Amino acid sequence: MLHTDMGLGKEEHAVIVQKTEVAMATTRSEPDHNRFGNPNSAAAGAPGRVVRTVATDQRAVAVLPVIEKIKATGAVSCRGIAAELNARGLTTARVAPWDQNEVFRMTKRGPAV
Repeated sequence: MLHTDMGLGKEEHAVIVQKTEVAMATTRSEPDHNRFGNPNSAAAGAPGRVVRTVATDQRAVAVLPVIEKIKATGAVSCRGIAAELNARGLTTARVAPWDQNEVFRMTKRGPAV
């Protein structure tokens, strides 16, 4: 009996594979077959990107002078600057401690602000 059930399982598997292959071939033949979600996601996300960019620029204007003062005291590495920002009790925009990557991104943003 078990042997017969295994044979049916193989037949079912073959049928499922065949149906899947047919469905995928049909889908691939349609235009934009691999588009999921919003077909206009670039335009849909643009307003949010503008808001985030403005907010980040404002944050950079506030933080970069502090970073420059820290650099003047001798801390030159991003890790050292992050440690000093954390020691002063300053947090990132997401209210998290500073790390070297955050400092690096903020200093890269500096001249554009």
